[in-house]
Amino acid sequence: MKRIWYSIPAVMLACASSSSNQQPSGTRRAQDGAQQQYQEATDAQKRATDEQKKAEQAQVDLTNAQKALADAQANLEAQRAKAARAQHDAGRAARDAQERAAQMQEQATRLQEQEGH
Repeated sequence: MKRIWYSIPAVMLACASSSSNQQPSGTRRAQDGAQQQYQEATDAQKRATDEQKKAEQAQVDLTNAQKALADAQANLEAQRAKAARAQHDAGRAARDAQERAAQMQEQATRLQEQEGH
């Protein structure tokens, strides 16, 4: 009788081994499913990390563009101020030239009058 009891577990083990070669066991299917889910989670985390890096680079690009815009606006304001000064100086020079021309014209008229008499 002892021999029968020892041989029953051996037969059950043999059956279990042969059936596991044909179909995955419930444990193996669960492990495979868990592995697949883990891999999908790892892939999703990698995608999230990549997208985060892209977002950070976009933020750097935006900051650089904003700085460039601020610099361009400052340059524009400085150039407008220079242009306004140049316009003012040109107006003053034109007035001064007109006054000198009028003075010279008066002087020329006086000289003609003196030479004419």
